[in-house]
Amino acid sequence: MQYTGVKDKNGKEIYEGDIIEYSWLWQDKTINKFAIVIFVDGMFCLNNPKRKDLKVTTAVPNKTGLVVGNIYENPDLVEDK
Repeated sequence: MQYTGVKDKNGKEIYEGDIIEYSWLWQDKTINKFAIVIFVDGMFCLNNPKRKDLKVTTAVPNKTGLVVGNIYENPDLVEDK
């Protein structure tokens, strides 16, 4: 796994293949999502595997996301149920 140069909100290094939990405020509601760190077109991005219509969602959040696992040890975090 390749290091992104970015750390999560707890200071843990973020690597390609990590599963990130991130959130944002939308119309006075906090939205939480899980995404996989991928490398596309020369940059690290987040990919939401549950949205087939949207491949890359955003750049990797610096100090706002949280590493909750990786695709090798925790595939259940991103599989469709």
